[in-house]
Formats: sequence, structure tokens, C-alpha cells
Amino acid sequence: GRVEGDLVLWLDANTELRKPIDVVWEAIEKNDYFFTLAGHKFPTFRTIHEQTMEFLGCQEEPLVDEITSAIMGFKIGTTLQREILGKMNWCAMNLKKCHYPEGSTWQNQKRDQSALNCLLHMRARTLVVHRDPIFWAYATQKTLLPTEDEKESNSIVFFSRRG
Repeated sequence: GRVEGDLVLWLDANTELRKPIDVVWEAIEKNDYFFTLAGHKFPTFRTIHEQTMEFLGCQEEPLVDEITSAIMGFKIGTTLQREILGKMNWCAMNLKKCHYPEGSTWQNQKRDQSALNCLLHMRARTLVVHRDPIFWAYATQKTLLPTEDEKESNSIVFFSRRG
């Protein structure tokens, strides 16, 4: 295991660790962060409500691959960590303007994921994003699923039971 006070990894409650995550710690050490994909494009009418975009000052173009908020890591004290997590907290404190604007539903707003992608949007093309599906496998995709026997494993590092 690894115990270091300056690195943090956030995993949603439904995210399973399927392999050791040394490669993730190394990525955070090297880049100051770890991000992986959500499997969608951003921004679209299905990924963020217009009012959230206005509240956070997000631009509509260009279309980029969406980053998941279910798995993200930061080196504590870096500019990116302070900016992103600080603004995500600010968004959470302004729920009606940011996470739950009037007219938003699960079909047009992904709450914290919408906020994260809005905040990262203009730097998305320069970020190192781990695109290999072993970092963002999920239950409803058919190409990469965990082994049925929990004692066996394949290449999946993170797996989500939600689709």
C-alpha cells in the first residue's frame, strides 16, 4: 500500500477497485492529477444545463470527451486542485444555480460531473486524460466487463456498477 499525505483519490461509492492502483498514484505524482473518461461528449444538452454553464462561465465550444467525476485524483496544494475543487465546492453551495437549476433533470444535467467538465472544458485538450477503458469500465458497456468470479481478474482497474 501507499501512504502519502499529499495525494488524494476520489472514488464514487459505486466504483470498485479491481486491481492495484500504483499507476494511478504515479499519474497523480507526475501530472498533479488523474482523470479518466465518462464515455460521452461535452458540452451537449444531455451533459449540462444551460444555467449551470452560465453560472460557471463555461463555453459551448469545442466539443470534447467528457471526464468522469466518479474517479479523480489530485496532488494537494496544486493550482489545479485549488481551482477545481474550490469551484466545485462553490457550485455545491449554490445548488439551485449550479447543480439543480430550474428545469434540470438527469437527462440534461449530471450535477458534479457537469460542474467538473465545465471547469476543465477549456483546458481539456491539454490535460492528460487516461482513456483506456480499464480506468472507466461500467456495467452497461458490453466490450469490457469484470470477471464473474471475484477471485479472478482481467485488466480492469476501476469498475462502476452504474451505467
